[in-house]
Amino acid sequence: MSAGGGDDALRVAAHDGRSGMAAVLTARERAWGTEVDLQVRDAGRGQACKLVAVGTDGSRDVVTTWRGPGREMETTGGTGLRPDRIDHFEVRSTAGGERLLTLRPR
Repeated sequence: MSAGGGDDALRVAAHDGRSGMAAVLTARERAWGTEVDLQVRDAGRGQACKLVAVGTDGSRDVVTTWRGPGREMETTGGTGLRPDRIDHFEVRSTAGGERLLTLRPR
């Protein structure tokens, strides 16, 4: 994962036509791993969701969870994975695990 922007933050945007969800993710390297801010539109329509960091080795780490209020929301979380060890992020339904959106920094 390469950093972008003046503050060494990585910004990734994605939209999924099937689920209707869109998001902008900002990731910053920290001494303990990666801090993540997420802005979500059509944030799960009331269902519980989670943001998962998927490592380059296939490992998975939950970054944050929320219950989507419907329209727009912001949440913050973190993962112990270093930015260079993250392949991509996934927004998933916590109920059935359905992938609603994928955010790929590469």
